[in-house]
Amino acid sequence: MVLIHGIGARSHYGPIHYFFGLPGLLSRERIRHISVRLSPWKNFMQRAIELREQIVAHFPEGKLNLIGHSMGGLDARYLISQLDFGDRIESLTTIGTPHRGTPLATMALLPVGSRRRTWARRFFSTLGYPIEALDCLTPDFCQRELVALTPPDPRVAYYSMTSAIPAREIAKKSLPLFWLSNRWIRKIDGENDGMISVNSARYGESLAVFPGDHYGQIGQLLGRSRGLDYPELYRMILRKLQLRGH
Repeated sequence: MVLIHGIGARSHYGPIHYFFGLPGLLSRERIRHISVRLSPWKNFMQRAIELREQIVAHFPEGKLNLIGHSMGGLDARYLISQLDFGDRIESLTTIGTPHRGTPLATMALLPVGSRRRTWARRFFSTLGYPIEALDCLTPDFCQRELVALTPPDPRVAYYSMTSAIPAREIAKKSLPLFWLSNRWIRKIDGENDGMISVNSARYGESLAVFPGDHYGQIGQLLGRSRGLDYPELYRMILRKLQLRGH
């Protein structure tokens, strides 16, 4: 099994795993796995190349199951469709992945005043980081070019899961980071996890929609997930894969 982190992140933060608790669960179930470490701010086409290299280095042969959170799911789709890797993949399960884009990317790419540079590019360039990934996360790009680039491979089983912040429990079920974005995305594209709408996150067979925010899906921060039962989310994925013979 291959675990793929999202945008702006790392596979580990010291002893803390991005998918909090999942590597331990896989180890207890005696499932061989790796947590890949991809460039945080590159687009999914570039990250997919890194993903392929790391998979080949760790698992040079045999079938694989991929789990991708957030943009990690798009890395995996591109790997399967464009890097001739479909014959190696049994299944892809995406969690909170923007298959149809997110309006947050569009907003971040709006010009600042009369200048062409966006606030996001200006901010990240100050920190020394490229921000190429945002260009490929807008609804316009995902619903046009991404669809053409990454058609489903008939050899691969596709599953998806996500979460949605309950409107009446927003302060209880999500981090303050997501309060404004959740309300804004709800007006544009319906229920969402503070970053990605439920509509955008559905791809292939939709397994479940949990109550909670985008970080709660992976047990963050540090296992405090505002009530989202992320261990059950992980177990549900493993049960589905086992049931389908993956």
